[in-house]
Amino acid sequence: MVMAAARTMNGRIESSLRKDEEDQRARSYRRLGLLNGLLIGLALVLGVWVQQIVNLAAVPAAASYGSILLAVGLIVALGGIIGWGTASIGRGWVTTLAWMVGSMVFTLLISFQSNRLRTFLVWLSDRRFWGRLVYPPPDARLGGLILAGFFIILVLTFLAILQDYRLENGQQYLGRKGRITASALIRLSLPLPIVVIAGLVTGNAFGGANSTLAMKMVYEAIEIGRTYEGDLNELSLERGINYSAIRGVREQLGDGYTLIMGDSDPMMLTTYVVVHFDNGAWITCRIIADQLSFCYDAWPPYTIGLSSLISGDPPDEDCHGCLPVVDDELAQWLQQQGQRFSGPPVITRLAQHGSQVLMQAESPDGAMAIDCWFEGASPVRLVSCSVSNE
Repeated sequence: MVMAAARTMNGRIESSLRKDEEDQRARSYRRLGLLNGLLIGLALVLGVWVQQIVNLAAVPAAASYGSILLAVGLIVALGGIIGWGTASIGRGWVTTLAWMVGSMVFTLLISFQSNRLRTFLVWLSDRRFWGRLVYPPPDARLGGLILAGFFIILVLTFLAILQDYRLENGQQYLGRKGRITASALIRLSLPLPIVVIAGLVTGNAFGGANSTLAMKMVYEAIEIGRTYEGDLNELSLERGINYSAIRGVREQLGDGYTLIMGDSDPMMLTTYVVVHFDNGAWITCRIIADQLSFCYDAWPPYTIGLSSLISGDPPDEDCHGCLPVVDDELAQWLQQQGQRFSGPPVITRLAQHGSQVLMQAESPDGAMAIDCWFEGASPVRLVSCSVSNE
């Protein structure tokens, strides 16, 4: 009787120990799954945005990192969730399907970073821009965007098929009580260079690096070109950057300034970088196919053009590009409001994000003011106006 009771007790103890061991093994497996997902997300964003971050770090750019950090956080978090969830479920087909869907979401987030996410953060930071397409997304169908991420989908699907093997292999190198060791981490990280390359390829496909490269190019042209005493044409040939592009605005360039990503036309491979100087200068630089084309004074359409529309007096004939594109109804409304001005309007730039610009035209006596919204870089379009505080 005693021996039977002892055997029963031993059996219960062994069963309990086996259960504890299985529970610990399951917990460590889920932790490895979580870590694997986080590492895949980190590797992906490293490939997509590291070059952009390096470029932005070298220039005085306004509000540059917000959308990148938001996209990075979403991708890494989603990677961790997929990794933990698939390790918990432990079904091969679920793992493969989850990572395939996840890779499509990653691709969309990468494509949204430079337009939709950046616009969303502008909306949060400045409510005046709410609802405006500050950074318009490219004209591309959902299927086309996902196709651009084919390399990511291919690589992550392949890693999903191997996930069980990789996690089980990593478990063999865990420390006591399932502690993550350097050996386990290294084994999970072995395929990550391929993920980095996939991110790099996809990031380049969406042209994200082009905008930051354009800003870096404009920065270098300003920093060197504005104080260079030699021949700008010879310097351009020597260094491969068109420093002559700033010749027309060279006298306006001051020491302190901020770069802003303006408009872009992916079909024409054209990017516009806006520069606000502390001395009041305001220029726009056009970059075509990764080559700095020229820089010009950005003020005229917003000042001379708006003043002309309010007063009804046309600008000088030699003032090319001084009038923004505007529909007849809005032009007539501005002339009607202009009759309430006591003199030539005092025009101020209130805010700018991307190519969306908010200007204010105020009567000299301060009794009347009009707020006007402009968009676009070439041409500049006047899209709406309203009486201030009405």
